[in-house]
Amino acid sequence: EPVSVGWSDQVAGMRDTWVKWSREIGERHALRELTGGSDATWLPVSKQRDLRLVSLDGAAPEEIEPNTVRLMNGCQFELTRIVLAGRGCEEPWWSCSFEAFGQPPSVLRNLESGMEFVFRTPPPLPLPEDRSMSYPYWLMQCTQHS
Repeated sequence: EPVSVGWSDQVAGMRDTWVKWSREIGERHALRELTGGSDATWLPVSKQRDLRLVSLDGAAPEEIEPNTVRLMNGCQFELTRIVLAGRGCEEPWWSCSFEAFGQPPSVLRNLESGMEFVFRTPPPLPLPEDRSMSYPYWLMQCTQHS
C-alpha cells in the first residue's frame, strides 16, 4: 500500500514497494506464458536513464560511480525520460525514483538516508505529491486513456 512521505515544501510523494521484471525481447513468449497476458497487454517503452548511486556502507553517505563495486547498503536515484509509443503517451514523461537495498530491516532507513543525501540541494522544480505515482500505476493510466 503506498504511503505518503514528505521531505520539504518542494519534495513529497508516495512511497511504494513493487517488484520490477525486465526481460529481453527474445524471452517475450516465456514471460507472456508466466503472466498469462496476451500480446495486446505488451507495451513498447523507450527509456533513457541517468543514475546516481549512494553508498551507505561507510560512516557517512557517499556518491559512487554505478556498477563499480558491490554494495551491501545503498540507495540508487534514477532520473528517467520515458516514452510509451502508440498509447496516448507519446509526449516524453520524466520519472524520478529511489531504490534502496540492503538487509530487510535496514532498507527503509537506507531509502531515507539516500533521499536526504540527494536532496541536500533542492531540486530545480517542485516534486509535489499529487504528481507522484508508481511506474506500474503510470503505465496503467496511459493504457486507460488511450
